[in-house]
Amino acid sequence: MGINQHSTEPDTNAQDTKKKIAVYTGKNVAHGEPLIRMRQSFNDAAVGTVTGNDVKSGIALDQDTLAFFLPGITTDHSPYYSELGDEGNDKIREYVENGGVFIGGCAGAYYACDDILYDPPWLDAIKSTQPGLNFFNGLAHGPLPNLAKETGSPDWFEDCTHTAIRYETKDGEEKQTNIVYGNGPMLIVDDKEEGKLNVIARFEDVDGQPIAIATKKIGKGLAIFLGALPYYGADLYENTDSAHPLNRFIDAIKPFEDGRKELWDTVISIIEDHHAALASQNSIKNTNEGLGKPKSP
Repeated sequence: MGINQHSTEPDTNAQDTKKKIAVYTGKNVAHGEPLIRMRQSFNDAAVGTVTGNDVKSGIALDQDTLAFFLPGITTDHSPYYSELGDEGNDKIREYVENGGVFIGGCAGAYYACDDILYDPPWLDAIKSTQPGLNFFNGLAHGPLPNLAKETGSPDWFEDCTHTAIRYETKDGEEKQTNIVYGNGPMLIVDDKEEGKLNVIARFEDVDGQPIAIATKKIGKGLAIFLGALPYYGADLYENTDSAHPLNRFIDAIKPFEDGRKELWDTVISIIEDHHAALASQNSIKNTNEGLGKPKSP
């Protein structure tokens, strides 16, 4: 359900400065690449890791947190509910409903959904609905047919592939590229969710072209679901030993780097536009409240 990462330690804790990005870390959580990518995309913010205890205590997510990233994992068994529980889930929902941004990648996207079907061919028991964030009330179903790769290899990239994605740029242009995929969900909309999702990308080579990446307004906030992983790019591994088998994977995804970057930039622009709109609304509200106050004598 997720992808491992090379060792990466944050330079700064996500709680230390005013504007921050919180990337979740925990047992078998692949936080390394999201951490690097969010630092590249938000270089004016403090980007660091937070734990389940940080979330439950309330110190991880507040009005100064620009985004909370729940990444993929390196096994088939999500640690999120055991680490977050109902208390952590409530803190995340409260943060988003009050204007925050949630980003769920792979296992994080599954966890954000109410109805889950995870049925890879190597598991005896199908995983279905479990306690989660319930931001999306349709079905999160994965892995994709013919793209499922078993986790647990000592080499993280052995359970990953890449797949064709049709996406819409921030300028509204429709394009196609290939994106890294690691057993993430396709989002299947039902009557409850009809018209509520902003679809960013679809799986091009899957019957029905199901949703791969989408956003949804949650109260004043925003949830982003990443069934494919545009934050994984060949540029992160340029210094890999040429004899390392990882290079086969890098060579496979390198031709699609421009499209990957454009798609990721589209996701980041959605986050930036959300916060700009929120700041504008708050400014108008404060101005109106100020005009309504009686003048001091």
